[in-house]
Amino acid sequence: MLDPARARLGLKRSDRSNRITEVFQRTPGGPRERQPAEPISMLGGMVLPSFTGARVFGCEHKESTNFACKVVIVAPVSQPRMKQFHLIGVEMCVNPVAFARMLAKIGLGVAVAQFGIDGFTPLVQAFILGAEHEHGEWVGGYAGDTNPPQPTSDGLHHVTIARKRMLQGDFVIAHICLFAKYGGPTNFVAVGRPC
Repeated sequence: MLDPARARLGLKRSDRSNRITEVFQRTPGGPRERQPAEPISMLGGMVLPSFTGARVFGCEHKESTNFACKVVIVAPVSQPRMKQFHLIGVEMCVNPVAFARMLAKIGLGVAVAQFGIDGFTPLVQAFILGAEHEHGEWVGGYAGDTNPPQPTSDGLHHVTIARKRMLQGDFVIAHICLFAKYGGPTNFVAVGRPC
């Protein structure tokens, strides 16, 4: 769920109408209630997957367990709403396969921009086109690592692409940190193999 975070950052989607989102709220001593609210007045938060290592690099895991959820807050709850209630919350959900597919698309696009169409052999095309059980193969990250790589810029997002030699051979790897300036997790995509 990115609507509250998008609204608080001033990012608009032209393909979607303005949404009203339900929030959980409780006045001091009162019951917990669900109420409609404009995303602009809510906590600007989102949940992003932070993946563990990819199987292509020898990491063994089940598809459903290769990620952790990271809550990223881009803006606090508006002051007038906070003064009214003791507790305010939103329900957030995440689809790790859709998120991994988006990361693969970003990585592939950046790789083509950097190395050209003939500069590498892509590995992620079947996954991008719908192969459900490949996200753990090509997409990984640093969930659980005590010292994950940090973005080197203060931009909203941070993407790097490089050729890298691994035990399993040479790869074109994209490191992608969405919402980097707010502490978003860094994930990587084994986009392809150099030619």
